[in-house]
Amino acid sequence: MNIKPLKVFPVVLMYGRSKPNDLNFLYDSISDIDDLLLHGIQYGNRIINKKLQCVICDAPAKAMVKSIKLFSGYYGDDKCEQKGTWMGKMTYPEVTNLTIRTDTRFRNQSNSQHHHGKSPFCDLNIDLFAAFPIDYMHQVCLGVMKRLLVTWIRKKKHLNYVAARFLKLVLDW
Repeated sequence: MNIKPLKVFPVVLMYGRSKPNDLNFLYDSISDIDDLLLHGIQYGNRIINKKLQCVICDAPAKAMVKSIKLFSGYYGDDKCEQKGTWMGKMTYPEVTNLTIRTDTRFRNQSNSQHHHGKSPFCDLNIDLFAAFPIDYMHQVCLGVMKRLLVTWIRKKKHLNYVAARFLKLVLDW
């Protein structure tokens, strides 16, 4: 595996007693990012071009800055345009014939029930679908992995051996 270390550059950090009422705090940063992407940074006689690798947010913050429904709402799936089904919690059971979200479909708000409004990030020339990766903490640590661990712990002993081997493979990877 060939993974280069990335340098993370925080652009906006938000702190307060509650989440912001609107996205006005983002517009100056979006403008600066846009200028950086269009013109680069001048260093001496050189222009250093930069690109936006991704925007890291947890799931609730991502929904807010993208002006979309939370994962727990109908049409809240971030990767495809299916309607969720309530089964004690929101689930997205369909696995075939799905309409995948794309940058173009997102910008055109082709699935209007997914959007609350226009995201400030729409002003940037970036792929809005690819620029926002899944939220590792909510999706893996508190979601799928937690469910797998609980399932494995409650199953018969021979399945615990399989679970232990799987975890060893994952941790050694």
